[in-house]
Amino acid sequence: MKKQKRLTLILAGTWTFLLLLSMIFFFFGGNEKETRVLFFPRYRTADCVGEERVLPRKKTPELEIELLLKEILLGPFDVNSVPVVPRDVQLRTVLLRDNRLFVDFSEDIVFRDVNSTLSFEEALECINRSIQFNFPVVEKIVYTVNGTPPKLTEK
Repeated sequence: MKKQKRLTLILAGTWTFLLLLSMIFFFFGGNEKETRVLFFPRYRTADCVGEERVLPRKKTPELEIELLLKEILLGPFDVNSVPVVPRDVQLRTVLLRDNRLFVDFSEDIVFRDVNSTLSFEEALECINRSIQFNFPVVEKIVYTVNGTPPKLTEK
């Protein structure tokens, strides 16, 4: 009986210690969040409108931009907005060097859905708007598709 009480006391103490330790980590480490604005086109128009999202803060601006781009690929929460890019698009590389951002997407970004309201260039403009609104330090964005610069039509 004495052994069982001692074992219970040890387990309760261990559980309490782990609970306190996890609370310390929760409150004092790594739970910073930041509100970002992502731009998505409205249904049946090409107008990009902002949608706020609370995203965790990352160690570098490059990682924060990568997270922002991944959120854009996930699509909008608002039912009145449509995705910027087709569903199968993957983000391959994000590099930020000397205020120049290099973004590489999979080839699926050039294949537009039949019901898509945006052209390829308009989709990139929506992405540009999201990046430059949230990260004004980015002066130039260079897009590639599978490592090759896409041929964009001039306006």
